[in-house]
Amino acid sequence: LAALFPSPWFNVGFDEQWELSRAKRILGNSVDPAQVYVNQLKRSAELLHQLNKRAMFLANPCGGSREFSQHPELISELPEYIVAAPWRFYPAFEDLPDYSACVAPFAREHIATFVVPGIWCWDNIAPDFTRSFENIDGFALAARKYGSLGLINSGWNDFSYALYRAALPGMAYGAVAAWQSEPVDRKEFFREYAFQMYPAQAAADVALALEKLSSAEYLALDALDVGDATDTIDRLWGDPLSPARLRSAEANRAKLRQVRLLAEDAEEQLQRALEITHDTYSLQSLLVDARMLDYTAMRYIYAAEIAGFFKTLGRKPAQSDVHAILLREIWQVDHGRIADLMKATASLRDQYQAAWRQQYTDYALGVILAHFDAELEFWRQFAQRLWETANTFKDGDTLPALEELRPHW
Repeated sequence: LAALFPSPWFNVGFDEQWELSRAKRILGNSVDPAQVYVNQLKRSAELLHQLNKRAMFLANPCGGSREFSQHPELISELPEYIVAAPWRFYPAFEDLPDYSACVAPFAREHIATFVVPGIWCWDNIAPDFTRSFENIDGFALAARKYGSLGLINSGWNDFSYALYRAALPGMAYGAVAAWQSEPVDRKEFFREYAFQMYPAQAAADVALALEKLSSAEYLALDALDVGDATDTIDRLWGDPLSPARLRSAEANRAKLRQVRLLAEDAEEQLQRALEITHDTYSLQSLLVDARMLDYTAMRYIYAAEIAGFFKTLGRKPAQSDVHAILLREIWQVDHGRIADLMKATASLRDQYQAAWRQQYTDYALGVILAHFDAELEFWRQFAQRLWETANTFKDGDTLPALEELRPHW
């Protein structure tokens, strides 16, 4: 492997060593899993040193599998030529998170470091630039404090959904934060970025779109009730009619509406910029992300409204009321709520596929598109059940509960 890469640096990985917890069961109780880890790391670094490579390893003393936070004494065993690359992607929601605890343990033992913040889009519908910029600024501050060799602005796509050209502002922000001596002016960054990247007549629209899109994704974390996680993408595909999601949607209906408004503002600005620039590189990915955020909020608002209709009908409604609500308000084939959701899903699928093919090969595309297909099928099955229920219902019948009629996946 070393022969394949001309760089003097060699990233050996070694992070998230979850399997070490099984070491004692496999090798016996006398084995110290943490020592097994550090010995293997030292052997790998020594081998690379002999090949004139400098080994870097991803270290997470602030989280993850926590080898160095639980066993800080192991750091002193590391060879002087190794480079630690501490990372951390889940800070407290502070204006400028302090990542000193991630870097200081290595600095105390005179182990060189590259700090590794990240662009938050690995499990998000759209990039979370708010937390990305906090993450980058916090690590840049710690890097200067402890004399790190540099900053590696990382990008991950664990869930494979991210249209990565939408993350370009995060890449630019990381470069600026590492190069300049003063903190980046977050309030001005999108404007300055847009005027560097796009024609002047479209730059203001792009800058405003980025602000709105970032705000929509950040608010979606709360509106979609993801708790301490970051994975808004799961809410795009999760069952919106499940009891837990319905309770959340009802409680957060105002926030969901605001997510839609922010996302639609971003859509409007991006469409205007596209008309001016005819850009085929990055704006389409941002537009698809905005539309997926808009759709996600819409599906939960509609789910809450559908649940409200069932509550209004009760269990013994009149046949005329069942027809008026189940067929006209929910099912209606042209502009009922389910029809809107199905048409939006089908359109999003095509737009996402086009944006994907602008930047990737087709590898894994089918897996992602299967989620759009499943979403469409969910609403198609629900519509069919409502149609059958409404058209067989008679006065005096008991109306099935929503929980009985929703598709169970």
